[in-house]
Amino acid sequence: DSGLYYAQTALQLQQQLIKAPEYESWIKEGLAPRVIALQTILATLLHSMGNHSKSLSLRFENLKLAEQLENPFQAFETMRAIVDDYQAMRDYESMLRYGKLMYSNLAHYPKKYVGTEEFYFSRFMSLNVLATAYYHLGAIDSALVYAKMLQSYLKERSTDVFATTLVHLLLGDIYAKKETEYSTALAYYRLVPPDAYKMFAFQRVAKAHAGMAGV
Repeated sequence: DSGLYYAQTALQLQQQLIKAPEYESWIKEGLAPRVIALQTILATLLHSMGNHSKSLSLRFENLKLAEQLENPFQAFETMRAIVDDYQAMRDYESMLRYGKLMYSNLAHYPKKYVGTEEFYFSRFMSLNVLATAYYHLGAIDSALVYAKMLQSYLKERSTDVFATTLVHLLLGDIYAKKETEYSTALAYYRLVPPDAYKMFAFQRVAKAHAGMAGV
């Protein structure tokens, strides 16, 4: 398989890179973002091939580098990628652990980043990770707490259809787990397709219809 061959070759080159005598000096010279970008591409390829352990290894290396940078958003994005691997592995305990870390880190953002779009995006995605992890762990009441925080956040900050469909689909899934709330679940599922079609998010449309069929 050519994809596997190129992934293995790229991984060998990456290992040679971090073992190079010049590696530490490159990091000190401010080249960490470039190294992170390179390793992110490789990790994404490995993730798509289902090699989550190798992908995680690269993402953990990225996190070490990102935590040395001034912009906390770089570390946040790296943790979000780590969460993607854990979710794909159905390791929801680890997903929850990183979700809590992502959310708690917001309190330590330097003042100049608080209030930026990056900050608000970080908060939104942190809440989504927490709600999703709790949902998969069967802690439905906890999932609902964070999902409602997401819903309140949308009213304050965004009319973005990407965000609204994400939240409405999540709320539908959560209420569908409550036998006395099927009508509420159905109402949220019905909100998804009109907005999802606007951004050609057909997978979300399909999930919403599957949810409606199941309640």
